Amino acid sequence: NVWALINPWRIVFAWAERLGLRSLDLSYPAWLGAWPAFAQLFVFAWLEINWPGSGVPARVATALVLFTILTWGGMYVFGHCVVRRATDRLNLLRVAVKNLEHRQRCVVP
Repeated sequence: NVWALINPWRIVFAWAERLGLRSLDLSYPAWLGAWPAFAQLFVFAWLEINWPGSGVPARVATALVLFTILTWGGMYVFGHCVVRRATDRLNLLRVAVKNLEHRQRCVVP
């Protein structure tokens, strides 16, 4: 997973931690599960395909700033490792495909 290594939000937050910022490390609510990753995947697809503002740089920048605030806010509250696991859209897709492959192998003809 190359994204885990080059994720700019994680990198900047790690720099802030080196400078003394400490996350609150509150417990991540179990009921949320992978829903944040699903929601991000859905919203990203909608923004790319249907959002009328997707061709307006200022609106895209505003959406990116909101995403950044949510991401860093989550990292501050729950810790960057927890947020990375809970919001990794690519990991969500990998797990879904793996589960589908497993189910296909288990089907009795």
